[in-house]
Amino acid sequence: EYQSARSSRPASVMKAVHQRITEGGGPALVHCMWGVHASGALSAMALVQFCDWSEDRAKAYWDEARNGAPCSGGCDAWIDSKFDQFTPDPALKISAEQQKAICPK
Repeated sequence: EYQSARSSRPASVMKAVHQRITEGGGPALVHCMWGVHASGALSAMALVQFCDWSEDRAKAYWDEARNGAPCSGGCDAWIDSKFDQFTPDPALKISAEQQKAICPK
């Protein structure tokens, strides 16, 4: 079932993902127009928000997952600017059981 995002703002996306996790929904696909910048940044933020990963670990995971896909304009600077504006929301914590089900090792 495809549902267009109501907003691409990280706080809104994290709330939507949290709702999906806590209500027992299935997988969620996060994708942007080109699939390299925004979707990767939001996915990395989700690892910080829901899996208690450090920002550095999440960024490294995102960079590795790109499999060398080109990123014009400097991916590092772009994702850094997005993370500068992101703060995990303590109200969106998930249980250890939920983390075990969704977080990469």
